[in-house]
Amino acid sequence: MTKIKVIIFLLAVFLSAKAFSQEDEEKVTKLDKMPGLTEKLKNKIETIREESKEEAENHKEKEKKLKKDLNKLMESYPADLAAIEAKIRAIEKEDTAQEIINAKKHQKIRKLLSTEQRQYYDEFIMLDKKTKK
Repeated sequence: MTKIKVIIFLLAVFLSAKAFSQEDEEKVTKLDKMPGLTEKLKNKIETIREESKEEAENHKEKEKKLKKDLNKLMESYPADLAAIEAKIRAIEKEDTAQEIINAKKHQKIRKLLSTEQRQYYDEFIMLDKKTKK
């Protein structure tokens, strides 16, 4: 049973990583279609994305470890409800940190854009992310 859980977990990690990279590729393609996009602006946007991605990855890794720890706590008997609650709150904290990083990234990018570019960005890039959740 434990081997099956490990296989399912690894499969989920693999599929989410693949989906994440496909999402990035779609955004780059949509970014290329932005009106008035210069190579300099594109490079600035990509730099902001990469910096944010690295920062978010740290929180994602922590969250994965916390979820793994939570699963162990949930399987124990008798369960330590205080420890389970603390682990859930820690997971929530990491998830919140990722959302904040994402919001800051979008605002940094939006500051670089003209009104027309911001409208495009909001409609085709930011809105696309909101509908995928």
